[in-house]
Amino acid sequence: MRNATRLVIACCTLLLTWTAHPLAQPVHEEPGVENATPPVLQDQPQGEAETNVQHQPELIGTEAPTAPEPEPGGIAVSLRLEVDHYCPTTPTESHLQLVIANHTDQPCKIPARYDSEYLTLYGQGSEHRHTSFLAVVREPTPITCLTPGEERRLLDIPLAVLFAPLQGRPDWGQMFWTWMAHPMPPPTPIYRDHDLEYVDSVSLWAELRLGSEVVSSSRVTLPVRCEQ
Repeated sequence: MRNATRLVIACCTLLLTWTAHPLAQPVHEEPGVENATPPVLQDQPQGEAETNVQHQPELIGTEAPTAPEPEPGGIAVSLRLEVDHYCPTTPTESHLQLVIANHTDQPCKIPARYDSEYLTLYGQGSEHRHTSFLAVVREPTPITCLTPGEERRLLDIPLAVLFAPLQGRPDWGQMFWTWMAHPMPPPTPIYRDHDLEYVDSVSLWAELRLGSEVVSSSRVTLPVRCEQ
């Protein structure tokens, strides 16, 4: 009898202890809150900035500026050729002309002739690393005046003379091709080297020095082809 009473008392004590344990308490959910589900980050509507991110202001007018239109007038330097290619083996009577034109409303001082100092002709073969220029051995060049609207031809030379080795143009012995580099340049820009093989083409252009200003012509590319 005593044992049965003790068993009943132990069961009642165990039941009271379990009822008081936190895990046995009912779960009270707050309205609108899911306890077992972690919060989900919703995508922000497009265009709204986050509070912890600083956005740069939108840049206005960042397009690349357009190049200004060239001003009309000025001093122009141009090269004129009469052929579309040059044949060293059977050269024609074609010439190279170097012309200066005054498109301003003021007179301009220029050299009276080609002198390779104030007015320089440059040439570069298609396989050359360096640029040659046509040097002249002369007395100091006189200065002349180019009036508004006037153009003047300061060099008119046959291509057969311009591109011939020095010994092949005795009447133009004061002119020779050179460059500011080592080794020595080919005889003229149409030659690949001193073996007198030809390049595929030669580029020619001229520069006129007017005080601190330099006026350049456009480049002219002349193919070098030997007729069969």
